[in-house]
Amino acid sequence: MSLSLGLSLGRRTATLVVVETVSRTSRIVQHSTIPRNPGDTPESIVSLLLKQVGPEHQKSPLTILLSPGDAACSDSWIEERPHSRAALERLGPALSEARSAGESVEELAVHLIGVGRSVRSIAVRRELLGTITRAAQGWILSAVSSIPAALAAVFPGSSLTVGGERFEIGTDSWRAFPVDQADEEGVLRWREVDVPLALAAAFSGAIADPDLLPNALLGTSLGRPSFLRRFAQPLVGIGAAAALCLAALGVRCHREAERVRAELRVLRGAERELWTRTLPLELPREGGLFAAMKKRLVEIGEAPGAAGPPSALSFWAEIARQMPDADAAGVTLESLDLAADGGRLSARLPAGKEDPLEHASHLEGMLNRSDRVKVRGDYEVREGQVHVRLRMDYRP
Repeated sequence: MSLSLGLSLGRRTATLVVVETVSRTSRIVQHSTIPRNPGDTPESIVSLLLKQVGPEHQKSPLTILLSPGDAACSDSWIEERPHSRAALERLGPALSEARSAGESVEELAVHLIGVGRSVRSIAVRRELLGTITRAAQGWILSAVSSIPAALAAVFPGSSLTVGGERFEIGTDSWRAFPVDQADEEGVLRWREVDVPLALAAAFSGAIADPDLLPNALLGTSLGRPSFLRRFAQPLVGIGAAAALCLAALGVRCHREAERVRAELRVLRGAERELWTRTLPLELPREGGLFAAMKKRLVEIGEAPGAAGPPSALSFWAEIARQMPDADAAGVTLESLDLAADGGRLSARLPAGKEDPLEHASHLEGMLNRSDRVKVRGDYEVREGQVHVRLRMDYRP
């Protein structure tokens, strides 16, 4: 069971209703209506009505509804493109100031909400709002809104004349204006409850969904919940979930660390065993077996990167780089013996016309151009050809 209170400040009357809700069934358990004279202030009317309710109801939420004549702005209009809540908070002061004649936005508490295609607003002078909240001190004041906004939230499509005002409530907008005629008789049905027209406004404030009411308290620091109050419960939940996740992660990391330490102990035991078997004369060093084995293989010449037996391949490549074109020079190779540090070359070349040794000395000079090869030659001229025997020394 839950109790909620709705208080409407009309143009000529003020009404307080206490509604009891059990499951989805609601009923009016108490109501009070007093006249509102021209000299009565909203503060005095609120105080007088709340005194007629027992103190046991002070812990129940209270919604106060203002007459459109008391509010600086209490309008509803249709937007083709619905605005987000952030956009309404940003644009609300400017939109409400334009609809509040003679009021500046600095003097107003403004709040707008979007309901479908419609935008519903409430703008109340901060001074008036302060007097109302002081009159309701000690009560759980949940909202300060307007009578037509509450009627639109609970009784959309209704029309009634009560308290010297006419309310014509549509689905997306409303009209409210003062009239000088008697209150209408009749009831409005909400679920299984027949609500008299005189109590309809206060009843709407007691049971209306807060998300469908523009709330002037949210336009000031009086009712706007702080960051911690708004997000305390979600933050506690997030913190608890994060703590559980971190605890689970810590347990997993601890188990993984124990597994790694166990594997490391096995590997260190195997390393000591290999060290004893392969390098019995050296003192074991933890983690140094690979480096010690590599050093020993290099010393005995069996390491993968160690230099192999001497080769004449590099000597042959050096000779090939310096040797002139054999066909152009007329060189006929007879023998070639190469070793890693030198070799011998025997060849025949045609004798020169003016100098028989011209071509042979040119060959020797070409090979001596290398810094790694030293060549010494013996020459013999026979039958128009020069027989060349070269001895070559190679230093890599």
